[in-house]
Amino acid sequence: MTTSLMNGCALVIDDGIGKPNDKINEIITALEAEGTALIKYNDMVDINTWNNFAGISFIILDWDIRGNEQTEIPQEARAAGVDVAATLKAARIRNNITFIKEMLKRYFVPVFIFTQQVIDAEVKPKLEADQQILSVLDRRVFVKHKNELTGKKVKIFLNNWLKCNRTVFALKMFEEQLNKSKNAFLIEVGDLNSEWANLVYNTIKLDHIGDDKQPIMYLLNSEFKDFLTSSLLGRMGYIDFNAVKFVSKIRKDRLPKIDVDKIYESIKFYKYIAAVDNGQAYEGDIYQLKDNGQFKNEYLLNINAPCDLRKDKIFLLVGRTKTKYRECGKSFYSLPCFAQKAAIEFRFGDIHRITKPADLSYINITDTQSSRNYERIGRITPPYITAIRSEFAHFISRQGIPRHPK
Repeated sequence: MTTSLMNGCALVIDDGIGKPNDKINEIITALEAEGTALIKYNDMVDINTWNNFAGISFIILDWDIRGNEQTEIPQEARAAGVDVAATLKAARIRNNITFIKEMLKRYFVPVFIFTQQVIDAEVKPKLEADQQILSVLDRRVFVKHKNELTGKKVKIFLNNWLKCNRTVFALKMFEEQLNKSKNAFLIEVGDLNSEWANLVYNTIKLDHIGDDKQPIMYLLNSEFKDFLTSSLLGRMGYIDFNAVKFVSKIRKDRLPKIDVDKIYESIKFYKYIAAVDNGQAYEGDIYQLKDNGQFKNEYLLNINAPCDLRKDKIFLLVGRTKTKYRECGKSFYSLPCFAQKAAIEFRFGDIHRITKPADLSYINITDTQSSRNYERIGRITPPYITAIRSEFAHFISRQGIPRHPK
């Protein structure tokens, strides 16, 4: 099967669906002829359904949608001088903007907006007024007249967008293989016995029962999640990414150095943008020194393997910027391009073994100089945290594997 946006499912929101001579029906016919499954709404979708669109490939939205709104102006409103039509139009625009922003935040999909209005004069100014939409306009958000995408033009436009966005193309190929792996795994074990998940969960639970005979539930759940993830990835087949047609050289004006650094920082480091569960410690958690409300260039890194995180004690490496470490000798391990600063480096001598605090958002380390306060800012992701942990393996316990059930 050739990877295409039209292999999947699309969300169409248009009050012209099913109405004679409306162009949206030509677009729908063209998509369905290509095998696209469509979710159709003739009015703006309710906010309670927004989490249900995780599998969609793209969105088509009628900018001028009226749905079931009452456009007739009541007599009392006319008497009061209220322009109800203008009020309803403004409300529609606000609803459109809110919906588009939420879809952009939740899902990496293109949003195609259709309108009968003058695009440059009436529609684009409304979109450009919002900074989030402006940043992706003509890259993930497109404004078109309905008569611009009819018949074969729909397929050509969507496939061209997919090929121009190589990341989406590659990830869609990966997603197809992952879905095959997921279904193959579930069919295989599910047909053996419907209690397979219960068996595995309780087997993992036995590994978590310590002296108090009471497992720590967030760690147990985290390990079961890791089991499911590894089971699916371990069954994935070969993916031929040659079809993506990655280019060997990218023009510097399209990919400047500052963007390269930001991309690889994002790959290596998952920044916590919201409060994380204070009861959960993660391999790769990194803390930054905070003094009088100001962050300093000193870090603590959790290098414990997942199974060792169940214990009372945790190991933390101290990391400092490369320039500071150069003053006192060569570092043992370097993590470059981290936190938009110089490389963060680690040495054998700078390591702490502390009792796990009740609130893992903050860690205090007391020494002869001062009481140090570190705030958890994010997590270094594999394989980078794995490489660091292996270099310091003699400080930590050997990572175990789940037991076989009796």
